[in-house]
Amino acid sequence: MLAKPISKQVYHLEEVELSAWKHFYDCADEEVSAKLGISSEINDGMLISRVSSCDVLGFNRVIGVGLGGQLSGEKIEEIITSYRKNRINRFFIQVVPDLADQSTFSNLRSCGLLYYNNWIKLYRRLSPLEGIRTDLEINKIDRSDALAFAQVASSSFDWPPDFNPWIASLVGQPGWHHYGAFDNGRLVATGAFYMQAKTIWIDFAATLEGYRGRGAQSALLQRRFADAIQMGAEMAVVETAQETEDKKAPSYRNMIRYGFNEAYIRPNFIYFF
Repeated sequence: MLAKPISKQVYHLEEVELSAWKHFYDCADEEVSAKLGISSEINDGMLISRVSSCDVLGFNRVIGVGLGGQLSGEKIEEIITSYRKNRINRFFIQVVPDLADQSTFSNLRSCGLLYYNNWIKLYRRLSPLEGIRTDLEINKIDRSDALAFAQVASSSFDWPPDFNPWIASLVGQPGWHHYGAFDNGRLVATGAFYMQAKTIWIDFAATLEGYRGRGAQSALLQRRFADAIQMGAEMAVVETAQETEDKKAPSYRNMIRYGFNEAYIRPNFIYFF
């Protein structure tokens, strides 16, 4: 196992994810943003992201707490007000313990946020993945398959179909690389990565239900690693839910199987209106 990253590395891993999500929110055009209620901004080093049309915590959350300093009670109240104005019923504030002191946790609780659960940030040094086989064809995706990519992702994650134009608009954006697994020409599984400062953040791992168990995600990860290494990347980072006695986390187990290591546990604090 690799040694746990020092704070400087933790800062970098959090910053890469923040940058990737900011790119995703920014790629939505005015019409899509208005229809879905998409908005985001970086404030004191944090990314505050919102999708008012969708009650999914992954889209309504604050990340990067600690990148720009500690989180005061006044700043938390500002964040609460911003979600209230956008008529969002609940949201997360995700905290990186290595970047936050006890005042941040105290302020979150005093402003009415409750501890909810943990997500885990995982990382590994990049090296080729060997011995992976699939009968599916793995290809890099361009704009011609952007909508199909979005349809597979939204279907697998149970996101609204209205998200498809937004997801599709990310294909071909600077720093982003999208991939698909094809069965006789049909796109059946997806994966992507965003690259910044020799680190890739991987996401959009989705497989249609009837095609699971055929090695699509392993092969997509293998291809992404190979391409990223050719581009000069040295590290990969991803986040998953934490596995507990009461809740299994298959994605966490898969990442460990692929050689990822725990960087840090990120507790989630939730606010309900």
